[in-house]
Amino acid sequence: MMSYPKISIVVPLYNVEKHITPCISSIITQDYPDFEVIIVDDGSSDNSKSICERVLSNSSVEYKMISRNNKGVSASRNDGINAATGEYVCFVDADDIIDVQYLSKLYRAINKSDSSSVVFSSYNLIYKNTKKQQRWINETNKLNKKNVLWAFLNRDCKFIITAMMVNRKHIMDNKIYFDEDCRYSEDIIYIWKILCSSKDIRFIDEPLYNYIIHPGSTMTSSNYNKIVTCRDAIIRLFDDYISKVDNMETFQKSFLPRYFFAIMHSAAKLLNYNDFRLLSQELDIKTIFRLKSDKLRRKQSFLIKLYYINFWIFYLILRWK
Repeated sequence: MMSYPKISIVVPLYNVEKHITPCISSIITQDYPDFEVIIVDDGSSDNSKSICERVLSNSSVEYKMISRNNKGVSASRNDGINAATGEYVCFVDADDIIDVQYLSKLYRAINKSDSSSVVFSSYNLIYKNTKKQQRWINETNKLNKKNVLWAFLNRDCKFIITAMMVNRKHIMDNKIYFDEDCRYSEDIIYIWKILCSSKDIRFIDEPLYNYIIHPGSTMTSSNYNKIVTCRDAIIRLFDDYISKVDNMETFQKSFLPRYFFAIMHSAAKLLNYNDFRLLSQELDIKTIFRLKSDKLRRKQSFLIKLYYINFWIFYLILRWK
């Protein structure tokens, strides 16, 4: 009989009583034989925790409940990593749903080679009554790391933290944790850490994860303070990971201008003009954009020039683009 290694599923929990039952139900019905569920309650004030315990206790699935004071999703995921006992780790958000073969297919892909440390899958983006598959390439073999890094930077591939399985030994050996001081783009920063530290990266072009956008869940201008926290985390990411990738000097020169351009693009859609201007100052975008790169796309290069010429027009274009 074939032996299957244990997999740990980490689920951060915070005030999601309206959505948690479908999520946990999709987890406990997995067709993979050996896994544990680690629920990290980040100080919920509703019935999320009791609902989880009720659903899980009525199943045969091994689970752990961790309670903590509210410190954010990054701290919750780090607690989950430290509590995990599985050979592999997955992260699932408490208001999403996973396919019944989520674990088995990710494991099958990552198990193709002893050197594989991470595998990603495509996923469904669900909003109201519409479903759109977020995909990249039709490939399950080992990916070229250089191409993956460029594609992720260019946003040609849209990996998400929850459509991923990673080797826990790789996490622990490389001390890859979520940046708890960062409250915006923390998922993307973590994926960058995984990609830069991995030699063998794999991808499945099957939508194994359902990313559900619930009405009212979009960030608003009140989250300005969250966006500001990403600057130092991105700089640390560059110093500790990006700058140490071998033989990718052009990529390294392009990284900061492109990353911060993406941050400003997203922020323009969330913030009013005054907050957007203040954010530009707080993130020191003027200095970041002066870092020269011959690999910027034509539109990006034009808009960065416009940033210095007419900031108002720069804001309007990003907001409606």
